[in-house]
Amino acid sequence: MNRPEFVTMQDVSDRNAPESTHVGGPTLGTESELYTNERRRTLMKSLLNLALALLLVSVALTPALAGQNQPADQANQLRTAARDLAAKSGNTKGAPRQLMLMESHRLDELADKIQAGDPVDPSEIDKAIDRAEHGQF
Repeated sequence: MNRPEFVTMQDVSDRNAPESTHVGGPTLGTESELYTNERRRTLMKSLLNLALALLLVSVALTPALAGQNQPADQANQLRTAARDLAAKSGNTKGAPRQLMLMESHRLDELADKIQAGDPVDPSEIDKAIDRAEHGQF
């Protein structure tokens, strides 16, 4: 006499179930999908942290860079001082006029050096502008 095979409810549900036994609602997906999603989350967190770090660095450096005179600004300041000095020399005669014109020429040369990209000591620029403004040459 053949006995029927002993079958559990779990065996029946396993045989009749499709690939995914999940019914309704969001699915978790396969193991490889879970791995890919975790990698995406990790990558997005890393990119967000990088963006925040770059933002903080740029905010921190902005005041420091804003305080520095750029070479074009320095050259313009020197050229303005040279023009002012040359204009003042028009009302002067003799040796003082020649000294003003020489200083004006020196300021123009310093501005040319800056625009050419040659290294110029910032204190030399400040001193030259101060001398021109206060007439100490």
